[in-house]
Amino acid sequence: MRAERVLREGVTTGSCAAAAAAAAAFFIRDGRIVDSVTVDAPARKLSVDVAWVRACPGGAEAGVVKDGGDDPDVTSGLTVQSRVRPRTDGQVTFCAGAGVGTVTGPGLKVQPGQPAINPVPRQMIAQAVLEVLPRGADVTVSIPGGETVAGCTYNPRLGIVGGLSVLGTSGIVRPMSEEALKATFKADLDVKAAKGRRRFVFVFGNMGEEMTQKLLKLGPSSTVQMGNEVGFMLREARRLEVTGLILAGHSGKMIKLSAGIFQTHSRVADGRMETLCALAALEGAPLPVLNDIYAATTTEAVREILCRAGLESVWGRAALAAQKKAAAYLWGDVRIETAFLDNDGQLLGASAGLEELASEIREDEAVWENSLS
Repeated sequence: MRAERVLREGVTTGSCAAAAAAAAAFFIRDGRIVDSVTVDAPARKLSVDVAWVRACPGGAEAGVVKDGGDDPDVTSGLTVQSRVRPRTDGQVTFCAGAGVGTVTGPGLKVQPGQPAINPVPRQMIAQAVLEVLPRGADVTVSIPGGETVAGCTYNPRLGIVGGLSVLGTSGIVRPMSEEALKATFKADLDVKAAKGRRRFVFVFGNMGEEMTQKLLKLGPSSTVQMGNEVGFMLREARRLEVTGLILAGHSGKMIKLSAGIFQTHSRVADGRMETLCALAALEGAPLPVLNDIYAATTTEAVREILCRAGLESVWGRAALAAQKKAAAYLWGDVRIETAFLDNDGQLLGASAGLEELASEIREDEAVWENSLS
């Protein structure tokens, strides 16, 4: 049997922007042109090739060609450019150049009116610049061609106009086929179930895992990632005779479960605002509020709408709907609870037995840890 080829990792647009900013900063400080720089990404230190460096009015700029590895990334091959102009107050500011979008609405991790450069890339860029130019700098990030490519992304629906977002939480693009992802999630669940565990928390990804563990005070031995493959992982839970399951994550993913959508990638299904409109109507929301919800682009924006209208109870109704849909999908004797979180990891709504099941899972962890000692 032919072995599956190992897919090649790439670097995020955030890592590219940070590397370009560092190369420009070196030129400003030392007058030298570097052909590669080391970027301190959250996952690990990365060596990133620099395509070019040159002087510009008031500073310098550099470009890095985005290499997404074997991931089918529409930004691969584009040049991420950072223009750096020194400051004297120790601050690093950010501007959107050509091909980088601007946030126009609420609900994202970046405030309206700001360049669509996410928090982790901002931190990486600032660190890279300040290590070379400790007195600070103004950084303009550009991605020529980004405005055209952005039409192939989710940005227009999120209210990001004018180009791409500068993204990345780890600094690394880890490509995996859908089947490889499923195999990874399944293996994690199999290993933990083989140790006798039968109650788990399913989350969508790394951020959900961190938020849920902090919120519910649970350890990693009880948490299993499922990505967008909710239905697949529920079927695996049934196969392994799991008895208790918490489904937890950001409201943007969880609301799809309320509608009975168990493959949550945006290219497969959406229906977030339609579902929230229906749930809000059942809670007595007036027509103007429903119109505002329907016109929103993110569930974070909906959170603000519901808060202003005094309708936070919609999230509890959404959690109950998600619980019922998941239970019907499983059709087995599995106890299911659900939790909806916001961007800050705060609880928006939950099914009634969430804390009770979380407490039982914590007891499982204690028993398991004692067995190791």
